[in-house]
Amino acid sequence: MKTRIGIIGAGAIAHHHLKVLRALDDVEVVALANRGAERRDAVAKEFGIPTTYEHYTDMLAKEKLDAVYVLTSVDTIYSITKDLIPSGLPLFIEKPAGLTSDETRDLAARAASHNVRIMVGYNRRFYSVLEAGRAEILKRGPMLGLALDAPESIAKVRALGKFSPEVLDHWLVANGTHGLDLLRYLGGEVAEVYATKYSHVEKNGDNFGATIRYANGTIGHYVSHWNTPGRHHLSLYGDGIRARFEPIEQGEILLGDNTQALAPDQIDIDYKPGFYAQARYFIDRVQDGGPIERPACSIEDAVGTMELAERLMQGVQVRH
Repeated sequence: MKTRIGIIGAGAIAHHHLKVLRALDDVEVVALANRGAERRDAVAKEFGIPTTYEHYTDMLAKEKLDAVYVLTSVDTIYSITKDLIPSGLPLFIEKPAGLTSDETRDLAARAASHNVRIMVGYNRRFYSVLEAGRAEILKRGPMLGLALDAPESIAKVRALGKFSPEVLDHWLVANGTHGLDLLRYLGGEVAEVYATKYSHVEKNGDNFGATIRYANGTIGHYVSHWNTPGRHHLSLYGDGIRARFEPIEQGEILLGDNTQALAPDQIDIDYKPGFYAQARYFIDRVQDGGPIERPACSIEDAVGTMELAERLMQGVQVRH
């Protein structure tokens, strides 16, 4: 018996998820809900989804589903997820789980009260190349430190005209939590955060810096300048070894005077990195009824990522 999935949302991110779900032999995407008929019909035709709906409440009422994917815009994920929780179905939701930690915490509380499992789509946790780099570090002892440089071009993002003012004012949450979640996942439990920011144009800051002390003794550094070109860069530091990733989908190991390339698994070449392993994990939990645990990001775990983002947004404001 195949696991029956309902999809909410037909945007670009839905394509990446649907490519993976189509490749899983034990999964059947039976319905798609999306308010825009043209996009909804095109996606349904491309992926062979037999039934479509204008509104997700109709899909829930009429379809026998085993789980639901929420793949909608950033500013609607919270409200839709809140509506879905009473159904009791396992939920996969794209990040972020709300625009504030309060919204994420509210979803976690509602999920607990209805005994609903929610997985949040921080796919970088499933990058094969990152896992390989971390494994090489840990072979030689504990991780000593990590550093993420995450430039953004907020002017280009605003020029797209795709996002609401509220989302743009929370861009560190809407997009920056990808990297911040990775720092939490790789570094461990956050003990202290020393954050500073500066606002050139954006009212909530557009230059961010932080030093993070983890409970295990690891030290993390985060830098994000929003008017600077370039790719994200991540370094992991160990005893006599360093793993370096730029872009984060590609990596290398520095060991003494030697440098060795880290290659992603073929599955991360064939699909958007992390998406296949992420989907496989979620479907397995739907099928076996088990809890959402690391490496996946549960709704409870996502609260910590949101709190870290807000610590940076509330950091000491640097002034002239």
